[in-house]
Amino acid sequence: MEATEGRSRRVTQNTLVLYGAEAASRLFSWALLAFLTRRWLDVSTYGEYAVAVNWVSIVAIFSDLGLNLLVVREVAHRKEKALYYLRYTIFIRGAFSLVFWGALIGISFVLGYEPILKWGIALMGLRILLDSIAGGYAYLFQSHEMMGFYSLSNVVSAAVRLVGIVAVVLLGGGVIEACGMWTVASGVALLVLVWKGSQLGWKPDFTQIRTNEVLGILRQSIPLATYGSLQMLYYRVDSVILKSLTNNEIVGYYDLAAKVVFVVLAFSQIFGTAVFPAMSSVRDDAKAFGHMATRAAKFLFLIGKAGLVYPEGNVSQLAAKLRRLKSSKALSKKMRKMGRKQVLGLYTNQIIADKLFKIYTAVSHFKKINSNR
Repeated sequence: MEATEGRSRRVTQNTLVLYGAEAASRLFSWALLAFLTRRWLDVSTYGEYAVAVNWVSIVAIFSDLGLNLLVVREVAHRKEKALYYLRYTIFIRGAFSLVFWGALIGISFVLGYEPILKWGIALMGLRILLDSIAGGYAYLFQSHEMMGFYSLSNVVSAAVRLVGIVAVVLLGGGVIEACGMWTVASGVALLVLVWKGSQLGWKPDFTQIRTNEVLGILRQSIPLATYGSLQMLYYRVDSVILKSLTNNEIVGYYDLAAKVVFVVLAFSQIFGTAVFPAMSSVRDDAKAFGHMATRAAKFLFLIGKAGLVYPEGNVSQLAAKLRRLKSSKALSKKMRKMGRKQVLGLYTNQIIADKLFKIYTAVSHFKKINSNR
């Protein structure tokens, strides 16, 4: 039980660290967004930039090949496999990233994008190559539940991106230069991860690469890639489709609205990042795994706000809570009302629709202000 309590505390701490890093990164992103929309004045220029960002994001998640989930799952369970997965992750992702980068450039030509956007996509796409190396180290930090340093690398990357893009735009740069700074930011994050990884003894030995091992890892990872790839495609593909159907200005406004929605969607994903290695480490222990799963569900769905809470594993307190509910009709009725109120207050289709309507109304208002400049 003490081990379970320790893991639960660690998941909570890591979740808070990841939330803090996400908040800082989002703050940098919003600052950059505000600067670009004011500096470039016309939203169509921002739309070009948004198309490049979305295309690279889509291709980047496909280049992961499911290795993130596989490495975290396996290394969290057996830490001695860290170097094995580090060298194969870098090798596999590096090889495939070259292919994906070439495909990304090819897509920009097939779709007949303007030259500025083609150059922007090509330059920003270089970050896929850098991320193939950085990913190997990032997965190990996640596997070892070292979310602090993993989060720090993300914040550093966001900060460098903000400062870099602001600097090049102030110096007269445009979409191409702004896209290039994404690659520079990825390079800085890579250096930070490699530096810390080297201190921990994570140095890949590529002389031990074997073809049969590469194929074996891919057979395990590719099925895991389905969820992440489809999720990213769902969130990002609409912007690139809009580019083909309309114009850069419409893409710009749509992307501004999507930025708000992504903040909400990130919450559950962050918790998943924190809890996945902890649950993977006890996957052979049914009891410990059950405790972790129960606590994860309580945390994620906020059950404690609409019910009576008891210490996990304390049967006598559970029995006491049940007897209390059975003997008190007033309390039982109150709990039913609280549960119903929580669901109706957060998760109905109407509430979600109203929030989206407010987002699009705000964007429409922004458009009117911008058109009157």
